[in-house]
Amino acid sequence: MNFTKIIGLLALILIFACATQTGLKEYQPKSNTEREIIQVVIKAEDAWEAADSDEFIAQFCSNGQFMVAVPGGRGKKEKVSMDELSAQFNSYISVMGDSEFVNPECSISSDEAKVIGRDMNYGIKYELEMKKENGRWCIADYSW
Repeated sequence: MNFTKIIGLLALILIFACATQTGLKEYQPKSNTEREIIQVVIKAEDAWEAADSDEFIAQFCSNGQFMVAVPGGRGKKEKVSMDELSAQFNSYISVMGDSEFVNPECSISSDEAKVIGRDMNYGIKYELEMKKENGRWCIADYSW
């Protein structure tokens, strides 16, 4: 196979990969429960993009945890509580930047769920552990 054909094939693969990204808002939930869970993740993503710490934190369970990049930590990450996240929200946004959760996959039990997806901008895999708290779905643990 010559070099031109290889480049053409790689270009087609890249176009196909980009075209098959499904954002949260385009995702078609398979059940009402999955729809409720995805709505929580959408609210969290929208709040992050709007730099709205109160709305972002409102999507978490009372003892939720969020993984952050450590400022100046050269790729290090750590989990923080909602109190710590609230206090340092703007600095975390400046370090971590925008994100767009794509290609979500959900696994659900009666009161727990896991949502896995990728960040379209960085290719990072996200894992959100969800649970029901006071009758509503919330994020218990947000890791990447």
